[in-house]
Amino acid sequence: MLKQLGLIVLFVLAGCSSNNQLNEIDANNVAGKYFNDDGFGNSTYLILYEDGRYESKHDGFAGISSYSTGVWSNNGNKISFTPESQSGELKLPLLPMAIMEKNKGLLLVPAKKVNLHQQLMTNFGKSTYTYNR
Repeated sequence: MLKQLGLIVLFVLAGCSSNNQLNEIDANNVAGKYFNDDGFGNSTYLILYEDGRYESKHDGFAGISSYSTGVWSNNGNKISFTPESQSGELKLPLLPMAIMEKNKGLLLVPAKKVNLHQQLMTNFGKSTYTYNR
């Protein structure tokens, strides 16, 4: 029994050091271009400008698209968005996003989806929630 418990602990520790593990980081130097493809025909392009402005374009299946511009702000390890102009079929504001680091690269993940994202990365090595730089 003790030997089995030791093996379980070893496997848990090995899983924690996996390359798929994400670490939250400070929001330094997050300006740049990000892309998300959810695997269901929806693509989102997000540009965070250094002056605090953003542009977002969403291309959905069947030609449905939307566009948003506004201001982004850094709140700890999260990016928040305040839209100023929106157009298109999908006039939904961008959700706050957690800033994550993986393999020395930055990722943005909708804050409400971080746990689901980490579970997908652990189980499949791919997540539909990731905005890659």
